[in-house]
Amino acid sequence: MNPEMIIEGILKEISSALETMSKSNTIEEKVNCSKIVKNLSESFSMIVDVSMIFDDEDLEDLEDIEGF
Repeated sequence: MNPEMIIEGILKEISSALETMSKSNTIEEKVNCSKIVKNLSESFSMIVDVSMIFDDEDLEDLEDIEGF
């Protein structure tokens, strides 16, 4: 899996959740969107951390592992 594609996808989802939150009318909807943004942000952070540890060759080796 390409880390750049994963990061782009997460950023799109964060943007979408923030847009939904801005249009939400109830506290419950805003809290749910906030939880989504928090979880996506944590995922984003982990992906960035992992991608900084490994270089491109290491990531290509991981892609060869079945199920990764």
